[in-house]
Amino acid sequence: MRESPVHPHSASMLSRCALLAVVVLLGACVSDTTLIEENAAIALRSVRFQARDDLDCPHLEESVESERVIPGAPWGFFYTDYRIRAEGCGRSAVYDVECRDERLCRVKPVK
Repeated sequence: MRESPVHPHSASMLSRCALLAVVVLLGACVSDTTLIEENAAIALRSVRFQARDDLDCPHLEESVESERVIPGAPWGFFYTDYRIRAEGCGRSAVYDVECRDERLCRVKPVK
């Protein structure tokens, strides 16, 4: 029985696909601590912008009261959730902040 020859480009393409799969899998293996640290800066910045308007105060101090990583559904991507307090000009406000990545956060005032 004669085996069909493997086209040289097929082997190269298979190698590239395997490499891409490894890179994607390694990228998904970010630790909880790393994810929290990466998203914390944008979470604080997002609260700063919101709180400046809410508190009518240009000079604020923000502090993280709690932080956690939450598995997302249905695809299993993780996101971070923070509770952040902003204080300034004799006023304060608390916000829940959900960050899907280091560029996009949803800020919700806590009533």
